[in-house]
Amino acid sequence: MSAGSCSTGKPRHSFDPATLVLLADGTARPIGDIQPGDEVVATDPETGETSAEPVTRLHVNIDRELTNLTVRGSGAERAVTLETTAHHPFWDATDRQWVDAGKLQVGHRLLVHDDKRLEGDGTGAGAGGPGREVTVVAVDNFTGSEVMRDLTVATHHTYYVIAGNTPVLVHNINQPRSDICGPNGEPIHDIPQGSSGGVGAGEEIPRSMLAGYNIGVQADRTKPTPMCSYCRHNTAEAVDHVEARNYGGDLSDENTTPICRSCNSSKRDRMTPYNPPAGYTGIWPPPHWPASTPAGDVDLG
Repeated sequence: MSAGSCSTGKPRHSFDPATLVLLADGTARPIGDIQPGDEVVATDPETGETSAEPVTRLHVNIDRELTNLTVRGSGAERAVTLETTAHHPFWDATDRQWVDAGKLQVGHRLLVHDDKRLEGDGTGAGAGGPGREVTVVAVDNFTGSEVMRDLTVATHHTYYVIAGNTPVLVHNINQPRSDICGPNGEPIHDIPQGSSGGVGAGEEIPRSMLAGYNIGVQADRTKPTPMCSYCRHNTAEAVDHVEARNYGGDLSDENTTPICRSCNSSKRDRMTPYNPPAGYTGIWPPPHWPASTPAGDVDLG
């Protein structure tokens, strides 16, 4: 496979700047006012592990595929609407998987956070606390042009937005390139420079990150899995630590990227794979690798 050209970029995901985000201290702040280093509540929805994690990056997007997602809490709470994008993933607690806002089904429950506790908040049942749940009551997809905001959050790559009085779990992940994609529209990510000693140093890739990249058992088969960032020849089957976790490689965006089985096996604890995968043609190492790595040694064309 070789990288093709994409006439339109990968759809982004984000929220209206006024959308409130749950901070680790229990307060909330509009996403438009969040700053790098602010700590938010993050959860791995499969394990229920919940922790305070720093915001590492801010995103300001002009989005055109928009969704007004209306949800209702338990009891007599009124319905509230979240202004988001069609492709922003929410944790569907009914089906126990990440689902884009525009594809959520009316009647399904979303994963919420019991704001009285930070650790072990009982998310396995999808309600987040006794008697608490949020149910989807309407999904309105439309086109427009709005300036929206998103966050990159360390480790779990998740955060909570406030629907009425209830925090609802959403996902974020590194954005792929908008100028190129695989032959069948697969996303292609750049290889970051690598990072060690930061948040999640030495830890394994969490399942929530795999799901966010649409890789593995939680992948949405209606959406393409990204190409391997190293060879851009095979479909990715894992998320890689650019700087090996055995050497303190962390879980920041600067150290994680999709990788195929062949490149993963060849790379081991190195910064880059030693050999190309079977069927690869062209220069190896390829010229799209970061400038800090060697490139153009052997032509396999």
